[in-house]
Amino acid sequence: MQFLWKYVDELAGKGLEWYIIAELLFYASAHLVPLALPLAVLLSSIMTFGGLAENNELMAYKSSGVSLVRVISPLFFSMLFIGAGAFLFSNYTLPNANLKFGTLLYDVQEKKPSFDLKDGLFYNGIDQYNIRVGQKDKNGEDIYDVLIYDHTTGSENLIVIRAEKGKMKHNEEENLLSLTLYNGHRYEEIRTLKNSHQTLPHSQLGFEEYQIVFDLSSFKFDRSDVQLFKGNFKMLNMGELTNKQDSVRIEMEELKPKTREYLRPYLYFLKDSSFMGISDDSLIMNMDSMLVQFQLKDKELIYRRALANSRTAKHLVGSPASTLNVLNVAMVGYQIEWHRKIILSIVILLLFLIGAPMGAIIRKGGLGMPTVVSIFLFISFHVISMTGEKLSKQLIVDPWFGMWLPVFVLTPVAIFLTFKANSDSVLFSNEKYERFMEWIANKLKINSDQI
Repeated sequence: MQFLWKYVDELAGKGLEWYIIAELLFYASAHLVPLALPLAVLLSSIMTFGGLAENNELMAYKSSGVSLVRVISPLFFSMLFIGAGAFLFSNYTLPNANLKFGTLLYDVQEKKPSFDLKDGLFYNGIDQYNIRVGQKDKNGEDIYDVLIYDHTTGSENLIVIRAEKGKMKHNEEENLLSLTLYNGHRYEEIRTLKNSHQTLPHSQLGFEEYQIVFDLSSFKFDRSDVQLFKGNFKMLNMGELTNKQDSVRIEMEELKPKTREYLRPYLYFLKDSSFMGISDDSLIMNMDSMLVQFQLKDKELIYRRALANSRTAKHLVGSPASTLNVLNVAMVGYQIEWHRKIILSIVILLLFLIGAPMGAIIRKGGLGMPTVVSIFLFISFHVISMTGEKLSKQLIVDPWFGMWLPVFVLTPVAIFLTFKANSDSVLFSNEKYERFMEWIANKLKINSDQI
């Protein structure tokens, strides 16, 4: 639904076949797997172990000497296979789906709206023509009160064609539209090159039958080569991302010595022998005292030359600085996507290790409480993940730290919940919190009595 709302303007009115839209939806659905799979693992683990705890089956395991960690172990190894599958999907399937989705979406966006004349409205979908029909018959061929502005000779309305009625025939094999007009006139305004703004007598041609053939090949849906779009970091696997990072790194390393070479002709060093023996690095020179022996005319010349050199040096430094900033952004994008492919598998394991103990603690199965808890935990994870990624894109933190931030936050939570669930903790016991609130209320009451 989000895809349809986002791209409905690109799809409407273009006469696309149903399988084109279905293909777009299929490729777009690949974006949902990195969101849906961790949430599905979290919800299913909470539901499963919540149901076991609610039916006292975990208690039966523990009374037989089987700890919660041992109960979780077989499912944990299953999660390892799911995590490996998620990595393969993220590294190979998702980039290919993104590539095909981006290519197909570009082709859809470039396709012109389908040829559709409406009563009383001008249609300018055909290049260099504006067409208006007063009425269009239900058979889709007969049209009445036809007005055509022909712009093939320029941008102005120098040629105007008007007819009482007409007939349209579409040759789908050759992508041609034959428009036959009846009982009309063709007006053409004549202008010369010398007097382009002077209106001269126009020519008028009356006709009983007049035929125009339009080329509709631009309305045809053409497929582009997917290799033309394989440059975006979301369309690359880990090996290709590594190669891109190496290329950007080499370009960044070559930029600095090139900039120094460009600046060398504009840097002047003081080579007077009286200063060579001074070892103090913080040498301060007064420019006014250095120029005191020059005449006013020479001083102005020196100032102008210094100002011109400074501006040139500023430009020479500013352009590589902008290029370096672009390269840094590109490098961060490649690194973020490289780490994202690993993070998905790790997060699946962590959310399972959070969901299973959480289900054992809350002791509720079904779709009620587990759904609420899983959505809260997943939103927290998603907010942390998006925050780390945004900080990385803004060059505030390193990409590896920003992308692994959810792992750093969730790992202590998983260890804590596993420890609590394995020791039969009543972390979410209502009675425990009610007693705690009563204790606080009694303390407040005692203090108020003393006052």
